[in-house]
Amino acid sequence: MELIVLILATYRTAQVIAQEGVFEPLRAWVVKGGVPPEQLSPVRRWFGQLIHCVTCVSVWAGWALAALWLWGGQAGQWFVLALAASGGAVMAGSVLVAINRPKGGYDDHILPN
Repeated sequence: MELIVLILATYRTAQVIAQEGVFEPLRAWVVKGGVPPEQLSPVRRWFGQLIHCVTCVSVWAGWALAALWLWGGQAGQWFVLALAASGGAVMAGSVLVAINRPKGGYDDHILPN
């Protein structure tokens, strides 16, 4: 059960960091708001690629959340559980959208084009 909680929490954390608006200022700052990648330092270019990739972020988020779960006490575990609940809700929403999608198409009013 702990593994499922950590998987869901890692999924949600990686998605928030790499895709959602709350971290957009950080992502824009790292890549200097539209500067061509070849003009960025190698470290900044690497970090910019890292935080724009859900799969990449999930590796580091998984490590951090596992440590928080193991050594963060009850507060750490509640934090991880909250992220897991959010991750489960997002996944459930995605499943419902897929189930309710019209046959043969992706044209629905829930997901943006």
